[in-house]
Amino acid sequence: MFWGSILLLVLLSPSLFPGNDWILSLKGVSGYLQSNRQHVAVQFPYPLYIKKGDPIYWITEENEMQRVGQISVGENANTITWAATDATEAVFFGDAPMITEDYFLVLHETPPSFEWAFDKLLPPAKRAEIIVELKETFQQIQFRHGEHVIPVVYETMREAVSVLQEDLRKAFLDRREAIAKIAARYQDGFVEKQLFPLIKNEIFPIVESRAKPVLNSVGNKIWQRASLWRFGWRLAYDNLPLTGSNLLQQEWSRFVANEAMPVIESYSDEFYQLSKDILQEIAGNSEVKQAGKDAMKQLLDDREILDLLSATLREVLVDNDRLKVVVKKSLENAEIQSMITEASDRFEDKLREIGDRIFGTFEDGITREFAGVLRKEILRRDQRWFVLKYRGPSRGGLQSPIPAQKIEGVFEDVYDRRPDFVRSRQLP
Repeated sequence: MFWGSILLLVLLSPSLFPGNDWILSLKGVSGYLQSNRQHVAVQFPYPLYIKKGDPIYWITEENEMQRVGQISVGENANTITWAATDATEAVFFGDAPMITEDYFLVLHETPPSFEWAFDKLLPPAKRAEIIVELKETFQQIQFRHGEHVIPVVYETMREAVSVLQEDLRKAFLDRREAIAKIAARYQDGFVEKQLFPLIKNEIFPIVESRAKPVLNSVGNKIWQRASLWRFGWRLAYDNLPLTGSNLLQQEWSRFVANEAMPVIESYSDEFYQLSKDILQEIAGNSEVKQAGKDAMKQLLDDREILDLLSATLREVLVDNDRLKVVVKKSLENAEIQSMITEASDRFEDKLREIGDRIFGTFEDGITREFAGVLRKEILRRDQRWFVLKYRGPSRGGLQSPIPAQKIEGVFEDVYDRRPDFVRSRQLP
């Protein structure tokens, strides 16, 4: 009577408890064990890495991925490691469609890169959400301490710039012999052989052609204001014996101040536009461009210059005790220390919260995404899967489909769907 009651309860449980997970699982296991399986050989065009147990999925009419089979045996396949083979065998479960020659398998692989793991843990939507949260946290800290910390920071920067200016000047003075040696080398090799010919052949003609019209106009107006009589009799008087005067120089100073300078000032806009045009044309000259590139490349490839700059910057920025005192004084400020402590605590809390969302917690367990990464990277699971596809006529039109003994297998490195290997009640 006892065992009869148990058997009756098992038979009636799907009707009595239709939504129970345990009952559904038992029903699924029962159907799995009672269903007929179909074994089909799979032929690939070239050797591919597969493993016994790699799952096979089918996209249902509801656009869901349903597992309908797996790789069973193969010439080189086994249960421990994957191997390269161009032929294997697949077993399809009872809930799979009847496999005919119009079906084929598509092999997909998870990309073997850190980028995949990063995108798995931090998809674009979650990444953007975390960035917004970190910005908001930083803005809250900045708002609380900004009015007290900014003056301290400005004062520290002012003192640091003053120290850097003084020590940088001193560092270059201490190395003036090395700088003079480099300058002499470039005077002979670059200035005289490249720069002077460039100025003579390219830059000076540009300046002359651009400046000549404006200078002629200015010169004509100044000449019109000049009085030969005033300059002539003063020159004659200054040359007389026993005069001892300097009337010509006085007249020239007066002419420059009262006559020439007003004319030059009236052309200030023309001179400004002239300088822009000259610089623009010089910058666009192909010879000047090439000379600039050659000079920059020569400087960047000069080991002596690089060593000199490296030693100077290290002395001024890294080994500078005066700069360290300025920074230390700023960090010992009470407002700065308070802000650093609060910022560290708040950022630590926020980072812990973000870490819990990415990796999981001790109470709730690890997240689905982190579990997927661990299965792939640590356990070497879920690295490959197959998708069963159909390319023949409408399946509904087949009256008596003939089971296939062998089907084709292909590989695609671009895919739009990936099965959910890790089952969890937690939302993705």
